[in-house]
Amino acid sequence: MGSISNDALRAEVKSLASSKPPQQLRLRASQAQLDSIVYPAVLTLPPEITSEIFLLCVPIKRERNTKEAPLLFTQICRDWRHIAVSTSALWTTFDVAESTTGLVHFPEIVETWLARARGRPLTVKIRGAFAQCQRIFQTLYQHASTMQVLELKMNPEAFEAMETHPWDCPILRGLYVSFIPVEYRPVRPLNILRDAPLLQEVVVACALHSSFALPWRRLTRFTGAFRSCADYLGALRLMPNLTYCAAALAFPGSESPLLLPRLQHLVLFNTRSLGANPLEFLTLPALQNLEIRDSAFDEDHFGSFLARSSPPLRLLSIKPPRMQHGETSVRLWPSFTTLGLTSFDIWRPSKSFAIAFFERLGGDPAFLPELLHLSFSGCRDDYSAASGTAVLKMAAPAVQIRRTASQGHAQLRSFRVTATSTFEPQLIPSKALFEKLRASGMSIYIGTEVKSVI
Repeated sequence: MGSISNDALRAEVKSLASSKPPQQLRLRASQAQLDSIVYPAVLTLPPEITSEIFLLCVPIKRERNTKEAPLLFTQICRDWRHIAVSTSALWTTFDVAESTTGLVHFPEIVETWLARARGRPLTVKIRGAFAQCQRIFQTLYQHASTMQVLELKMNPEAFEAMETHPWDCPILRGLYVSFIPVEYRPVRPLNILRDAPLLQEVVVACALHSSFALPWRRLTRFTGAFRSCADYLGALRLMPNLTYCAAALAFPGSESPLLLPRLQHLVLFNTRSLGANPLEFLTLPALQNLEIRDSAFDEDHFGSFLARSSPPLRLLSIKPPRMQHGETSVRLWPSFTTLGLTSFDIWRPSKSFAIAFFERLGGDPAFLPELLHLSFSGCRDDYSAASGTAVLKMAAPAVQIRRTASQGHAQLRSFRVTATSTFEPQLIPSKALFEKLRASGMSIYIGTEVKSVI
């Protein structure tokens, strides 16, 4: 019998089932062939399970690509297409790119996609330098009421076109805005949202906060870049209810400290201050998490900030300063001794800092007595930096001591060391000790940001 499709074979069996006796032999042969077909197990799963698997297959960076989920699932078979189209959560993110807005059926594509979301809150991303702005916004405007997250990375003409018909977004909680080109600055704040009563988080990239008219006082989370101290503090004054702020700073300044009583999480990155430190200008009595990226930690300003704010700091992530020989128990340590840190992340430590830190950690129970999680990130092997191997060699005795539940300090729960180069497992100092600690229930990670070797 020649090759025949599964559907055709089923149809033949059904037809022969009601045939006369002479054809029964052919019926038995066809039925045997059909019974011998082995179906992949995934095709026999209940639709609810298949739907959950589909959701786990959606790429983080989503685009309307027929070779990726969710569109890929609609092309495999009728059953999968039905399951994919019926799974509304698969269709809640919609990307608009330059390559698609020129399509003749763009409005129909939008309507079909978003109809499959069945009223679920949407994430809509509009990215590109668009020539046909009005067509885009006329189509998407009708769905603004279901948008929960809106990402706009557009040319000035697109923002200005959107401003002619500001959107009503009653459930919008997150807004991301960025200009193409990045140098563009509007002559006045752009009013792109008529109403967004639930807006909580704004990310301003490649633009300034002053470029947009938004309900700043409602925000609890903000990420942005600032060109001056006045710009930075002016923005924060508009947002007194912030609990999270991440900022890139490049400024000189001499302002009086600004009080933000609700701010709990502060991230400072790409800080290139000229004779100024951001902590000089802030009083943050509720601060729990402080992350200072890409700039050396200044212990003097940190000490003054602690004295002024008295924050309940629990997480600290810093790039420590280089320490001179013999500078093992001055300047930096008094500030740390008084902290109730539970998590400490040290980024690109110097050899001198690592030596001093682990001597104090293993020898003084009063030093960071509540520490539970310790991490050394971006270790590298150069003239003054501590390599990952060097950190492990110095850390082993102190980590073992802090893991032991004894009077005077908390029991360390996790230890993490990441390096810019790969560790050789057989060359890891004290490998047996770290494996033993891991077996005891302690979380141990040693490797690159991608993979642990232990």
